[in-house]
Amino acid sequence: MSHNRIKVGTAEPNALGVISPSITDCGDVSGTPADGQILQYASGSWTPQTIASSSSISYLFWGHGEAENYDESPATTISAGDVLYVYDSTGINTIQGATVSSTTSTGTGGGEWLESVTLPAGNYRVSLTCLPTFSASGYFAFALYDGTTKVTASGTVGALSTTYSSGGAVAVSAFTLASSTTLTPRVVADSNVNTVTNLLTAISESTTLVIEKLA
Repeated sequence: MSHNRIKVGTAEPNALGVISPSITDCGDVSGTPADGQILQYASGSWTPQTIASSSSISYLFWGHGEAENYDESPATTISAGDVLYVYDSTGINTIQGATVSSTTSTGTGGGEWLESVTLPAGNYRVSLTCLPTFSASGYFAFALYDGTTKVTASGTVGALSTTYSSGGAVAVSAFTLASSTTLTPRVVADSNVNTVTNLLTAISESTTLVIEKLA
């Protein structure tokens, strides 16, 4: 019959000439996709593949904004080169093979002050924030380090932040680690930042470290 003269793969038109093909009627599709899958092209055909959902992304999240005085951390000074400790009582680490080096707070919060994180080889995206208090107009710069080498741009905050850097207030970066590497949040530079004792809860409430493992 005339309405059967045109086909799409194995799909034939009905009596009204309407064709309703499925994806498997395409000659270059191998397999039947299931819910949530995508088609990936390789070697001349499209093959259904399962991808990780956003709920499966591996990440580290330390610094939920809880109040804990900074003098209850291991820090005695907050100057260039010093570790910038990140506080959390419920820090999250779902990155397989990653470990956190931390110290239990001497305060009442019962949380941990993160000193460093050791990451396995892979591709990563990182953001680090911090906003201390100041004794006078000044600036505060911070970054994530591999030893003495910065792996993020410097985040710079404070009333005089632009006199030190034209960058933003968040230390961010995306990078690849070829092998297991220990990374540490550190102070890059400071001007008129309060002493550890006078910082009170400013560091614990504002400092956040987020690391996503991309691959």
